[in-house]
Amino acid sequence: MNSAKYFIIFAIPLMYAHAVVAESDELCPKLTDFLSSISVDQAASIELHTSWGSNFSGVDDDGEYVMAAKRCIHGDVPSAKKACEYLMSNTSTEFPGLNFKRFLLCLSPKTKIEKDVQFSHAAVSLYFGSKDRGALLNLSLEEDEHIGGMVLKLEAEGY
Repeated sequence: MNSAKYFIIFAIPLMYAHAVVAESDELCPKLTDFLSSISVDQAASIELHTSWGSNFSGVDDDGEYVMAAKRCIHGDVPSAKKACEYLMSNTSTEFPGLNFKRFLLCLSPKTKIEKDVQFSHAAVSLYFGSKDRGALLNLSLEEDEHIGGMVLKLEAEGY
């Protein structure tokens, strides 16, 4: 078999790997459901807090060592609550940058992010929906100065 055949067999599928990941990631429909539920002039958000190696500040853990902590804040929005339920069981506590990457690929499936790219702090603004109806989004990953750990925020404002 010549090298061109190897290229076709192995390299071409790798070029589309990120798109396939976004399309097959079970997180994507959860985010779509959340964002689709936001009405005109309504604001809603999801905050995924993670801490690796310790608990959050101010948590009474009775002096017990905690390897990791996770919480999700949804503001009592039913679709955000449902997304949070998924996030609590299906996201990384140790690698919050991986969660950011998953969110971004779900929200912008044509975006290509090399597998070696890691996020430690990031912020991006984008749109969901159409020009006539949707939401303005802010997606960020940053340290939480109040309780410790990292916070991944998806803030949406419907238009």
